Amino acid sequence: MKIQIKKIIVLFILITPIVTAQENIKIFGKINDAKIKKITIEGLEFKDSITIKTNLTFNDSLILPYQGNYSLLYKDQKFDLYLTKNSNLEVEIKDSIITFKGYNANENNYLATKKSLFKDFKIKSKKEISIDNIFKQIQNSKTNNNENFKELLQNTKNLDSTFLQLENRNLYFNQKSIFKFKVNLLEKYSNTSSNDSILNITKLKDSLFGFDNEPDFLYSDNYKRYFSSVLKDSIESQNKNKLKFKGKLYLEKIKKLNSNYIKNYALKLI
Repeated sequence: MKIQIKKIIVLFILITPIVTAQENIKIFGKINDAKIKKITIEGLEFKDSITIKTNLTFNDSLILPYQGNYSLLYKDQKFDLYLTKNSNLEVEIKDSIITFKGYNANENNYLATKKSLFKDFKIKSKKEISIDNIFKQIQNSKTNNNENFKELLQNTKNLDSTFLQLENRNLYFNQKSIFKFKVNLLEKYSNTSSNDSILNITKLKDSLFGFDNEPDFLYSDNYKRYFSSVLKDSIESQNKNKLKFKGKLYLEKIKKLNSNYIKNYALKLI
C-alpha cells in the first residue's frame, strides 16, 4: 500500500496545469440532419460543444488552448481539424462529407480529402497470418496510403507554410511508424525475432525526432504514436534484466521533458 501511495504522490507532482496563450477562433456553418442537436470539437485536454439551431445552422467562437490538430465529432464520425489563431471557418456537413470555406479552409479540405483516401487492412482469418501475407497487406495499404498522401499534399495549392511543414513531418513519422509496425507484426506472428535489417532501420537515430517537439506533438497523431513506441523501447532497453520498477524509469524520463502537453501524455502511458 505504501508503494502505491508514493506512486500517486509522484504523479500528482508531475501533472502540472497547462497554461498557454489562448486563441479565439470563429466556426460556423450548416448540416443536413435535423436529428443532430450539437457538434463537438475535441483536442488535447480540450472539449467544447456547439449547439445546432432549428434551421440546422451553427455559429460559435471557441477559445482554444493551442494551435494544431483537433477533431470535429458529428454523429458517429470524426473529422480532423487544423485550427490556428486566425481560423475563421465556414463548415458544411452533408451526411459523411465535410467541406470548408474561409481562413484555413485549404488545410482542412486537404485533411478531409486525405481521410477519404485512407484504407486500412485487417487480418480476416488465421490462414492469412503469415509474414508474407501480412507484409503484402501492409504494402497494399499503409505504405500506399503514405504515398497517396504525399502526392495529395504536393498537388494541393495555397497551403499555409507552417501547415505544410507540419504535414510533411507527419507523413515522415507515419513512414517511421510503418517500420515499427512491421517489427511488431514479425514478433507477434512468427516464432523468431524480427530480422536485423528491419530492427536496424527502426533503431536508427533520427535527427528530426525529439521528445520535446511540441508543435509536432500538437499536430501529428503519427508523432504521438512514434513517441510512445520510442519511449517504450527505451524503457525496455534500459530494463533488460528487469531489475527496476518500470514506472520509476518512465518517471525519470518524463521529469526531463519541458512540454507539459507531452509530459501529461507520457504519464498516461505508464
